Amino acid sequence: MNENLTLKLYDILESRILSDYYDDEYCIKEKDISEEFNVSRTPIREALQLLESNYLIKHSVSNKGYIVCKFNTNDIINIYDLREILEAFSAKLCAQNIDEENLLQLNEILILEEFYIQNFNLEKTVYYDNKFHNIIHNQSNNVFLERMLNQLHHYTLHYREKSYKSQERAKLSFDEHKRIFLAIQSKDALLSEKMMSQHINNAKEYMIKSQKS
Repeated sequence: MNENLTLKLYDILESRILSDYYDDEYCIKEKDISEEFNVSRTPIREALQLLESNYLIKHSVSNKGYIVCKFNTNDIINIYDLREILEAFSAKLCAQNIDEENLLQLNEILILEEFYIQNFNLEKTVYYDNKFHNIIHNQSNNVFLERMLNQLHHYTLHYREKSYKSQERAKLSFDEHKRIFLAIQSKDALLSEKMMSQHINNAKEYMIKSQKS
């Protein structure tokens, strides 16, 4: 198995499914992907099986391919509800376990995040938002929690990118990050948990509002 090629195809197709590239119920066929990327069917089949195991596509006998299963608003709300619980727990553990090197990294990330928000750089803002959360996940010292959160983050990336197009939401999110950082820096596990819970809930409420507008 060409594992690198399989994962590369998986990442490309996953990104397309989670964005607006494919319509809901679009049929992905091995033949079409093979022709597009000029690769053999085996790594494509393996990538599609991985996508199916993550509930992003479902096999269709009638269409001889895989049907895209896009998340609806209720799915995203469920993901954010789960994120709120797990992210809050992760922040609590992080406050108890984080070392000085990673505290410094979090502080540097906040400086850069604020800079790119002020300069309307969406790509870098999203990048440092992800990095901020990833360090907290990592410093929970719970590899299973970290893996679960990284996957949930991936599922909501498209929605977070859309939310950061709003300068108001980007600035509010940065302020929330700062409060989370200060709680973690002070080693206040319960406050870290509370601040992170509020942050994810606010992100969910903004997402719901933007979906309705």
